[in-house]
Formats: sequence, structure tokens, C-alpha cells
Amino acid sequence: MRDQLYPVKVDNVNRTAVLDGEGNVLPGAVEALGAENNLTIAKISWLSKRETGKAYGSMVVYVTKGSDERRLLDGQYFDLAGELACTNVFERRNGPVQCFNCQGMGRKAFSCKKPQTCGSALRIFQLNVRKRDTLQLSVLNDADLKDFVVLGIAEPYARKRDGMIVTAPMGHSNWSRILPTQTNEAGWPVRSMLWVRKDIDLEQVPIPSADLTAAILHLQDRDILVASIYVQGKDEEALILAMRELDSLITRFRNGVGKRTDVVLAGDFNRQDLRWGGDSVTSRRQGEAQPIIDLMNEHGLCSLSPRGTKTWQGADKESTIDLVLTSTELAGDVVKCAVHPTEYGSDHRAIQTVFGINMPERRHTEAPAPERTLDSNPG
Repeated sequence: MRDQLYPVKVDNVNRTAVLDGEGNVLPGAVEALGAENNLTIAKISWLSKRETGKAYGSMVVYVTKGSDERRLLDGQYFDLAGELACTNVFERRNGPVQCFNCQGMGRKAFSCKKPQTCGSALRIFQLNVRKRDTLQLSVLNDADLKDFVVLGIAEPYARKRDGMIVTAPMGHSNWSRILPTQTNEAGWPVRSMLWVRKDIDLEQVPIPSADLTAAILHLQDRDILVASIYVQGKDEEALILAMRELDSLITRFRNGVGKRTDVVLAGDFNRQDLRWGGDSVTSRRQGEAQPIIDLMNEHGLCSLSPRGTKTWQGADKESTIDLVLTSTELAGDVVKCAVHPTEYGSDHRAIQTVFGINMPERRHTEAPAPERTLDSNPG
């Protein structure tokens, strides 16, 4: 497993404490600043223009522990050669290399007005449909979603009849239905599911939970583990069990393949935190998501939605409880992660995530390949 680094943005930095006259990081600066802040810094990158004559600027420090990242962000300061600099969340800004809508150069897909060409990006959609069959059908039949690769559904419409899980629909010409490998005997039989575009090579991963559904997307140069998540609200035991299963899932996945491994966890986590909810999260709610944060730190995951994005709305309040968590390397490929513009009738908002990964050209087949599980793999 590759080493994980945690970036923290530092503002109001005295450049003479970090850079030499030519704009290069001073020899020994990494070690000295690490010792001054009682942590280990792997590297430093200067963010401000190096040629400017300004005495202060911004940099990003990459620390080796998630706990050190949290300490710097929570404290909001960084010791710098006897001065205090300010810490902030580091937001990556990727240059507009290629548009994955028209395949042109010099622009991003979200701002492109040209028609889509044969090339496509990895698009993932997620929504809590509140166990409503009509809502679920509207998502599956939305023509604007037909080229998405994955639909992650929390609290789907699903009932058990004569020992069979009945969903709306039972099958679809564009989507392969993936249900959890374990079901509940009482109440709703499952509370998460995936629909994956039928031309995608996939492998379902068994999880002993009716609230978690996972599959591996086999792409040419990498494997991507995608999981649809539902966590019961106000149930500490349910949260701990879910995070334990996800920890085991990610570990098995990364230990079982020999090429690049990426992770996407998407769904309704039913927990608030300042990290993703923004400053509107009350002190009473702060801390309830600690098991989620522990999982993120353990496996180098980050939250993609812009901080403060509201994903659930009630009569007189709103909150951020639907999350997209990804591995850090995959986060560098993000083109967009935002609320989907279509209102489907849920009290949750749908989230669309687009990764700048060229997907293979769609294969239109009459009979898609059967789904399989890790346990049923030959050999």
C-alpha cells in the first residue's frame, strides 16, 4: 500500500523562512519546520508566485499523519521560525488539460458547450430515493443519466416476496442491478444498491451488510472500488459496524490486485461534521462523525463535495449528510463534484461526480455479461 500524505495550506508565510533568493525551498527547511511543529513533513510546495517581491505568501505542507493534519486545521496556526502563519484546507486546482465532453484541449467539461464525442469520463450519480418506487424509476429512466457509469442508490424501493428481492424496476436495458449480498429478515430487506452501466466490466464484492453494496470496475489501467452506503441515523452501533465493514472491504481490495487501486464511497452517511458541513454545523453535532473520519485517515480518503454543500433539506433546516469519499490519487482526477440540477422529488439532493478518466467506447450488446462475485471467480 502506497504511503499517504496529507496536504495543509499555510498562509501568511514569511518567504525568507522557506525560500532562498532563487525561489527554491531552503535546505533543511522541511526538517526544521517539522521539528518546530512537532510533526513530520514529507515535502513543501510554494503556492504564491516565486518571482514576486512580496515578503509573505502561501505554501502547502504535506504531513505524514492524518492526526497532524487535523491538529493543524483545528488549531488554525502553523509555527514558522518564531512567527505564526494561518492554516487552511488545501483545495487542489487541476489545470484544464482536456475536456471530457468534446475531447478538446484547454477547457473543462463543466464549461463546455460543444456536443459530446465518443470519448467519455467516469460519471457517478448518487441519491437517497426514500424507498419510493416512482422516484427510483424516474432516476433509472432519466435519459440525461444514460451515459453515467454508476448510479448509487440509498434507501431504494425494495421488498421481499416469496424469498425474492423485488425492486423497481427488476431489470433495465441500460443498467445492471446489484443488490447487497446480505438482506434483512425484518423491515426493508436492503437499504443500498448499485446500478452499473451494462457495458462495464464489473465484479461484485460481498459485504455482510444489507446497507452496503460494492463492486469493482475493471478498467484498462486501474481497478476502481465503488460502494453505495447507507448508515442509520442516531445509531452509534450501526455507524461503527458500517465503518468496520468498509475498512475490511478497502483492505481486501487493495491487497488483492496488482495494479492501481482507487476507491469511491458514496451515499447517505447521516452524520454531520465541520469538514464537509461547513461552519453551520452546531457544536452539539460536531464529533458524531468521528468513525467516518477515522476511516478516511486510515485509508487516505478525502471528501469531494465543496464544504458546506447542502444535501438534505427539511421543513425548516438543511444539512450535509450525503458524502462522496475517494482515495487521494483519484481525487486529483476530479472534474466536478456537485449537486445534480434535477430535482427527483426526494428530500435529499442528488450528487454527480465526474472524474477525468477516459472510459472505453461503449459496447452495445444484446446480452450483457453475467455479474459475478469475488467468491465465484474462477481459479
